[in-house]
Amino acid sequence: DEPFSNLDSGTRERVRADTLGVLRQAGISAILVTHDAAEAVEFADRIALMRAGRLIQCGSAETLYRTPANVFAARALGEVVETAGRAAAGRVTTPLGTCPLPASVPEGAVRVCLRPEAIRVVPADEDARGQVTGRVLRRAFAGPNRRLDVAVAGLDAPLRLTVPQEQAEAGTVGLHLVEEHALVFPESDETV
Repeated sequence: DEPFSNLDSGTRERVRADTLGVLRQAGISAILVTHDAAEAVEFADRIALMRAGRLIQCGSAETLYRTPANVFAARALGEVVETAGRAAAGRVTTPLGTCPLPASVPEGAVRVCLRPEAIRVVPADEDARGQVTGRVLRRAFAGPNRRLDVAVAGLDAPLRLTVPQEQAEAGTVGLHLVEEHALVFPESDETV
């Protein structure tokens, strides 16, 4: 139960890797309880995602990341930008663009979760088809990248995006929704 939680980050990574190596070499199965998504993804062959004592979803890290069962599961396995959407005629409209409506989700109000790879940042171009323009509010150095806070009409809060250093200079950016990475859930789905 949370065996690595009280270690500093460098020690935690080393001890976690050593422990995983020993378990794999010996062929020993283990159950690891953690609230750290990165730890679960790195360590586990299978993840059982629980909430309030109930099993929400079980599967590989990749399955849970790419096809979460609900909004809670999407949040649990990585960073997401959440926005409201409207589904009609097989498409979902959001402030960041449109995407297909999954067959399992009814038309009407929906919740859309976007992982970082679902939002592509490009130079702002008013003529670009399907592009939404965002205003850069803040830039922060992040090694080879920059973190941007970007205001977009229709979103309650700025987006936090990571871009290569050379993309971070303009006051406005273009944003494209990468359709295949959009996660769409009924609005009535668990959102807390």
